[in-house]
Amino acid sequence: MTEIEKMKQYIKRTNISDKKHYEMNFLEIHALTGMNCVGDALCLAFLYSRAKGYRAAKAEVRKQK
Repeated sequence: MTEIEKMKQYIKRTNISDKKHYEMNFLEIHALTGMNCVGDALCLAFLYSRAKGYRAAKAEVRKQK
């Protein structure tokens, strides 16, 4: 299994109820593709995704209260 396949499986196994609300949108993806350094774009995408995941988790906790 390739690393990409492992990543896709990891995403599938993660049960997220409202995936669309916390995904990157087209404008955000387009902005990343316009960056000069691919490494910087990947790092920014990772950090941004982590922040979105954190906010999704906080929203889930608020929803359960």
